[in-house]
Amino acid sequence: MHEPACHLPTSPMQLSDPVRAERRRGPRLVRARRHARIAASVPLYVAFALLVLDAITVDSTPAVLILAGGWCAATMLYCAVLVGSWLLPSPLPASALARELGAGSALERNALVLPLVAVALVGPLSIHGAVSLLLGCGPGPIGFDEWVMASLIIVGHAHLVFAILVGRFGAMLADDVPPMSAKRTLLWTTVTAGVPGVLLYAIPPVLTALTGAVLLATMYAWARRTLVAERVLLVR
Repeated sequence: MHEPACHLPTSPMQLSDPVRAERRRGPRLVRARRHARIAASVPLYVAFALLVLDAITVDSTPAVLILAGGWCAATMLYCAVLVGSWLLPSPLPASALARELGAGSALERNALVLPLVAVALVGPLSIHGAVSLLLGCGPGPIGFDEWVMASLIIVGHAHLVFAILVGRFGAMLADDVPPMSAKRTLLWTTVTAGVPGVLLYAIPPVLTALTGAVLLATMYAWARRTLVAERVLLVR
């Protein structure tokens, strides 16, 4: 008896190509991350606006709740937009989408600048609130509310200078222009906080320097790593 002939395929098998699949996923992932970061910035801006309004009107809403609500909303919105943008198909092929999202694009710049500025606005007060709760400083949330009010009234201009300089860092980084160093940003913010902080109210700018140093080290490192990682995904 003759064994049945083994028929070989006349055309090459269509094997999955992980590298090609990764190239197709890269631009979509970058787009989703950037959309998510921009969306997550909105609740933080709203939280800062509510803190300012609360300080002006002497409202009874605890500042801790405003900050916690802002961060929770930002986290949930980030996750929702990340998944939604990832699942949303792009009308452009992967190569064209990669060029559209490439270095110097508006989306790249906005996805760096907007979250950096948002964190620069609410980050210092968030750190102060966390420390006050952990150490039990002051008479609970009411004491922290008074601290937030004093901080915004006395050194509110320093918060704005800090946010502007951090946003400028993100924009220059996205444009491949050497940005201002973290040390110079911290120096200008601390000097700004010293007037009238030290002259009128004897509030030492050391607290501003310590808070700014922690935030700057974290934010600047994150911005650089994020920019490099996303550009690598786009050119694979």
